[in-house]
Amino acid sequence: MNALGIPRASIIMLTYQAADTIIAAMEGALSQNIPCEIIVSDHASTDDTFKIATKYAEHYVGVHTLSVRHSPSLLKLLPCLLLCYPVIYSLFKQSQRHTTAG
Repeated sequence: MNALGIPRASIIMLTYQAADTIIAAMEGALSQNIPCEIIVSDHASTDDTFKIATKYAEHYVGVHTLSVRHSPSLLKLLPCLLLCYPVIYSLFKQSQRHTTAG
C-alpha cells in the first residue's frame, strides 16, 4: 500500500466454471510480494466456483484486499474480454519472446 492506503497493483480474476482451479489461482494472486487489490469475478458459473472463492476469501487474513463478486450473466464478461484481449495477447507474446530468447 502507498501512504494513502491504496494498493500498488490490482489483479482482476475473471472466472467461469473454475471450481477445480480457483483456489490455486487465488493463492497465486495472494503470493504477490507487493500489496494488491485482488478481485475475483465469477460470471454465471454453474459449478461451485463462486461458493469456493467466497469461502476462501472469508478466511483470508493478510496484506492484500480480496473481494469476490458474482454475475448471473456471462454476457457481462464479453465486453471486458474484448477490451482486455489485445493487451493480454500482447503480454503473452512478449513473455514467449523472453522465454525463448533466454
